[in-house]
Amino acid sequence: MTTLSDGLDSDSAEGTGWDAVVRAGLSFTDVVRTTATVVTITLPAFAGYDITATETITVTVPAAALVQSGSAVVATPTFDVTVN
Repeated sequence: MTTLSDGLDSDSAEGTGWDAVVRAGLSFTDVVRTTATVVTITLPAFAGYDITATETITVTVPAAALVQSGSAVVATPTFDVTVN
């Protein structure tokens, strides 16, 4: 089953990056339906997250989560996570 957190995808594939650490570590409890049209995803701290280059994250809401349209939606804008 595809979850909302599965739709948070990085444009890179670092072994300690977004897809490997953050997306893999999210739980269904990190996603809360705030209103009938808003979902809030709380990103906890992940000690193993360590990137060497900026990651651009794209959010795709899976079709299964959209009862009325039944089609996946790619959200805009994307967001960047930068290296400190």
